[in-house]
Amino acid sequence: MSPSSSSARLRALVELSGRVEACPLCVAPLSVQVEGLLANPKLHKYNSQYLSDGQVSYDAQLYSLIVIKRALLEWRAREQTADGDGKEISQVRLGIAPLIQLLKARRMQSCAAKDLRVCLERALQGKDYQAAYLNLVTGGLPWILGVVGIDAHEMQARARFANCRTWLNSQIGFRFLCALGSLLNFIYKQAHL
Repeated sequence: MSPSSSSARLRALVELSGRVEACPLCVAPLSVQVEGLLANPKLHKYNSQYLSDGQVSYDAQLYSLIVIKRALLEWRAREQTADGDGKEISQVRLGIAPLIQLLKARRMQSCAAKDLRVCLERALQGKDYQAAYLNLVTGGLPWILGVVGIDAHEMQARARFANCRTWLNSQIGFRFLCALGSLLNFIYKQAHL
């Protein structure tokens, strides 16, 4: 990637972030706000730069980035109007920062990005999102990593699990999954208001 295209990409991302932050808060449900942001014609141009086949559709990483940023802004605005102490939102912001960086850089695995989008869509629609969240956390594995044994045959299984799409392999992944759980809970509650 040439330096000029990376700087153009960075400018486009900064402009998109400005648009996400510029919309008025607390005036409509979160799902309506997200749909309004996705209907922006400049977003089609931004998104088509990163799709390999050139068709204009919303990829999972861009959709997730918009929903997460908008939900964090909405949560902060509601905390300020309710005179809350803001401890929970600040912890969620710190925990979810690595996920936002992954989404901005578009380095998230496609299967995990799709699972994340499904979680966010179900929470926005007010549907039961816990099953999709568990699928994202475990990576679709039938058991968690701590259950495996330590004999010679299990060592091979551990090596296979290290390459799996689960986020429980690192402390940072565990932190942003906890923060994402709190954020999904907030989005779900906002859908039921």
